[in-house]
Amino acid sequence: MTSTPQPTVGGTDVQELPEWAKRLRGLSDEIERARTDVEELARARKQFLYSLMNDDGLTITELAKGAGLSKARISTMLKQPTRKRRDATRKAIVDVLGEAGEKGMRISDIYLAVQKRLGHEIPRSSVGSYLRSDTTNDFEKVTTAIYRLRKE
Repeated sequence: MTSTPQPTVGGTDVQELPEWAKRLRGLSDEIERARTDVEELARARKQFLYSLMNDDGLTITELAKGAGLSKARISTMLKQPTRKRRDATRKAIVDVLGEAGEKGMRISDIYLAVQKRLGHEIPRSSVGSYLRSDTTNDFEKVTTAIYRLRKE
C-alpha cells in the first residue's frame, strides 16, 4: 500500500509546522485568492463603466457625480497602458476622418467624435497634436482647423 505524499513547505511537512506558520501560510493563500478576485472585479467594473459610457452616453463627469467619486478616480478605473491609448486614439482619428470623407472635419468635431468612439475622455490637445505631427503622412490640412485623410 502506497501512502499519499503530504504537502510540504520548504521541505518541511505542513503538519509539523508550528501553528503560527500554518496560519501565516493560510493567510498568504487567502491573499492570493483575494488578489485574483480583485483583478476580476476590476475588469468587470471597467467593462461596466465602458458600457455606461457607450450604451447610455454618460460622461466621466456624470459617472463621477452619480457614484459620488472624483473624475480622477473614474479616469483611473478606465486607464489602459499609454501605448494602447495612443494607438487607439490614432485609429479612432483615422476612422472618424474616413467617415467624414473629402470635406474633412474641424478639429473640435474630430475631438468629440473620437471621444465618443473611444468611450472615454481624452486630452483636448491630443487630436490636434496627432494631426499636426502626422509622422505617417495620413492627414491633410484642408483649411484652418479642418483636416481630412490624405488622398492616395
